[in-house]
Amino acid sequence: MKRIIIDTDIGDDIDDSLAIALASVSPEIHIAGITTVFKNVRRRAELANKLLGCYGIRNTPVLEGCMSPIASCMEHGETPDLWAAGDDEGYNKEESHAVDFILENLEKHPETIILAIGPMTNLAAAVQKNPGVMKNATVYAMGGAFDSAFAEWNIVCDPEAAAIVLNNILNIRLFGIELTSKAWLEDEDLQEIQESLALGAKLIARMISSWRSKRGFESYLHDVFPLCGIIYPELFTFTAKKISVELHGTITRGTTVAGADYFRNSKDIPNAEIAEMKNPLIVKEIFMDRVIRDYSGG
Repeated sequence: MKRIIIDTDIGDDIDDSLAIALASVSPEIHIAGITTVFKNVRRRAELANKLLGCYGIRNTPVLEGCMSPIASCMEHGETPDLWAAGDDEGYNKEESHAVDFILENLEKHPETIILAIGPMTNLAAAVQKNPGVMKNATVYAMGGAFDSAFAEWNIVCDPEAAAIVLNNILNIRLFGIELTSKAWLEDEDLQEIQESLALGAKLIARMISSWRSKRGFESYLHDVFPLCGIIYPELFTFTAKKISVELHGTITRGTTVAGADYFRNSKDIPNAEIAEMKNPLIVKEIFMDRVIRDYSGG
């Protein structure tokens, strides 16, 4: 089993929840803990705990992390609104902070993989606190856009944190939005989810319906991609690149720039690997097969 920590801004979009659901039912994965990041981390922790409970996972630590970006101050913001799904009984706040939890786990279990599916503030804070431990961490992250000047959400929410992570952690695999936006749940998928007898399917159906009605967007599987990269690395190809984050541009702040060596004389040292795959729709089939169509736990 691969030991992972899920670092998430669950609640702003539906894809974090879909990734946690897939991790919860995947026999290859042991969720060592979930850490929350960005704005209302308490509410996010409650939501993550509730989702784990749907899969009978009761003792996995869920810890609150950094609310504000590394280089600026931000209020809590509105509570994530996807969750008209009952109360949140059973959540007991952990005394430890998410950053300390990440560092302690990597010290004891250096093989732990961090699944980073939110802004990278917790990871950057961990780098600042103990750069030696974080240097050799393995991170699979949904983040960035590498074929345009689009400022992807997880990066633009805290560009300084992303820059710190990219410049200080050696083993990073990035799943950019040009890849992760190629798979989403359609109307017939939602109907199948609503009719499923699988564990957690009813809650997932309510969350998806809430997301679509309140935000008007399709249910993309962005955060499911890096998890599939952990479970099925053979489905992906990874290209090493020097990735920089724009920190100062009026229009381009938060964009990720993949270095190009047109004249074959660059001395840039790659700092991350960019994921690609031939058939992104496989990711949707993995999610539907494991989370929705497998009734073995229901």
